[in-house]
Amino acid sequence: MKKILLGLIGIILFVFILSQINLTKTLSILLTINSTYLIIAIIISLCTILAKAKKWQVLLQAEEIKIPFWQATKTWLIGFPFSIATPGRIGDIMRAYQLKKKNVSFGKCLSSVIIDRFFDIILLLMFTLIAAIYFATVLNIEAVSIGLISCLLIGIIVLIIIITNKKITAKIISLFLNAFIPEKHKEKTSKFINEIYSGFDLIKRKKILLAKSFLIGIIAWLIEFVFIYFLALALNIKIDFWFVALITPIIALVDAIPISVFGLGTREAAVVFLFQIKEINIETAIAFSLLYFSIYLLIALSGILLLVIDQIKQKNH
Repeated sequence: MKKILLGLIGIILFVFILSQINLTKTLSILLTINSTYLIIAIIISLCTILAKAKKWQVLLQAEEIKIPFWQATKTWLIGFPFSIATPGRIGDIMRAYQLKKKNVSFGKCLSSVIIDRFFDIILLLMFTLIAAIYFATVLNIEAVSIGLISCLLIGIIVLIIIITNKKITAKIISLFLNAFIPEKHKEKTSKFINEIYSGFDLIKRKKILLAKSFLIGIIAWLIEFVFIYFLALALNIKIDFWFVALITPIIALVDAIPISVFGLGTREAAVVFLFQIKEINIETAIAFSLLYFSIYLLIALSGILLLVIDQIKQKNH
């Protein structure tokens, strides 16, 4: 019930924002879209997907789980709609579940997904911190709190150290098993947790692959900046690339706040606020946000389509 109510906050905000704009003008902006730039943006978004899938595949390689790149990409796409539809993107565990059906250890796959998500969060907070410092020092605008982002970044790094260290968390896990897990399920749960930590241990040992995955994550973000830039050009929005690189992580951070469905409302509010810095009108900002969401939705639908095809193939076999 609480999740539904939280989701309604974003929807109410979205409806409120739409009530404050000229919808006819917003529609006319969308209708005058530059198809060449839009096609380029879509192609670049595909490159982002490939980079993110590769980042995850490298972590799987560190765990000695070898799957073809196309399989990693397909599995990433199938997990995407579940990811964006759940708070904190916990739906990413769908990736581990998909590989489990290929007779791969669910626990080890899940550990790779957890590290992959931590990388995403660290990079998001790093880029947001850079943006926050720029806005505060150069433009004298507090787009987001520097102190808050710094604390979140430090907190996430500390959390990674704790979670990936089995000795530190052994007592916590023991208390959890004793307090919440029925006796008949304790052995199975303990085995599952050991599989996760086995995956963590393998990943930590492969420092070169770990660094490679993190580097690919940075490249994925740089590609995302280019994607957003061409999306803006498609709507004839005149902003330079560096401004796009600064606002993209802030939009992504707000988009991830679990008070909406698919980021509706919160994302639009962030885009309107940030675009006003460049004196871009609210109708253009909303048109951009809706176009951005449409690409997001298209990727999610492709993941659902792949899942349906996969399910049909399994039934036929």
